Amino acid sequence: MATPYGLKADDGWTAAAAQRGEGRARIALKVVLAVVALSVAAQLAVPIPVTPVPVSLQDLVVLAVGILLGPVQGAAAVVSYVVLGALGAPVFSDGHAGLLWLMGPTGGYLLAFPASAWVAGVAGRYARGRLGWAVMLGGILAAQAILFGGGALQLALITGQGFSATTALAVMPFVPGIVVKTALLLAFGLLLERRRRGGGSGRRVEEPGADS
Repeated sequence: MATPYGLKADDGWTAAAAQRGEGRARIALKVVLAVVALSVAAQLAVPIPVTPVPVSLQDLVVLAVGILLGPVQGAAAVVSYVVLGALGAPVFSDGHAGLLWLMGPTGGYLLAFPASAWVAGVAGRYARGRLGWAVMLGGILAAQAILFGGGALQLALITGQGFSATTALAVMPFVPGIVVKTALLLAFGLLLERRRRGGGSGRRVEEPGADS
C-alpha cells in the first residue's frame, strides 16, 4: 500500500521522517515570516515629543505572532528577531542594531518581547468555550503589561527617575494605542480560535506544526 509520499507501507518510518522534515520546514518558514513582519513593523515607528520611545506597530505584531504561532514557536520567532538585531542586522527601529541598542531607552521593550509573545500564545491556546474571550483578553492584557513593564523598568534604570516619572514616559503616551491594539488582538484571537474549531462545528482543527 502506498503512502502519500509514494512509499510502501513497510517504509512507514521513512514517511514519518519525511513528515517530520516537512513540519520542521513549515515551522522554520513561520519563524522567518514572523521575523520579517517584526522587522517591517520596527521601521514604521513615529517619534513623539514627550518620550524617547517612538510609537510603532511592534507590540501589535509581537502579540499577534504569539497568538498565531503558539507560546513556543511564537516566543522562538521573537527571540530570533531580537538575537538577529543584537548580532548587527538592522532590524530594530529606524534600522538600528547591536547590543548597545538593547541597553538604550527602547531596549527594555525588546527584551520583554519574547515573554509577551509567550503569554499571548498561551492565551491563544486556552481561550476556549464561553469564557474564551475573557481568557484571551486577560492574556493580551498580561502580555501588554509585561511588554510595557519591561520598557518602563529599563527606562527607569537609565534615567534614574521614579515610578511616576518613568510611567509618564514609558506607558501613559501609549495607552490609547494599547486600547485599540488590544481590541484588534482580541478580535484576531477569537476569529483564529473559531477557525481552529472548524468554523464553529465544535471540532478543533490544529494547523500542522502548531505547538501547544
